[in-house]
Amino acid sequence: MLRVNDFRNYITEIKNAIPEITNSETVMDDSQLSKFLQEQASETYIILGVIPKHNLLGTVDSLSSKDRVAILVLKKIVRSDHTHSDFLDTIDEAQQVTKKVIDKILADFADEDNCGFLRYLIPAETDVEPVWALNSCDGYEIDLVFNTTF
Repeated sequence: MLRVNDFRNYITEIKNAIPEITNSETVMDDSQLSKFLQEQASETYIILGVIPKHNLLGTVDSLSSKDRVAILVLKKIVRSDHTHSDFLDTIDEAQQVTKKVIDKILADFADEDNCGFLRYLIPAETDVEPVWALNSCDGYEIDLVFNTTF
């Protein structure tokens, strides 16, 4: 089972590794997410980890957990002077920042010396989707799946 504090620490590690990202937080639900996005400074990036969901698999004697997490990479936008072209430029920029996040995740997964939860990542089950106008933020959501022990 993916531990919340391990995930929270990793979200902070990602923020520290990618200079474009100025803030990080781990949240439980939409109300917490909205609170942190409202407090985010304009024209800056935040990375938000959504606390994992766990689906237990196997038997009582041999349980494993299929853990699903979401990571949001979002930039706060001032919409009043934002054209459609500006929107596309913002999404393109957010895509590049999101790629840096994914590259870090995959590098950490491939690191044979890494004994943290990333060794349980199922790369083929990763989804990346654009996000538009979420509390005045645009960017991407990265959905990850881990097959951990219980």
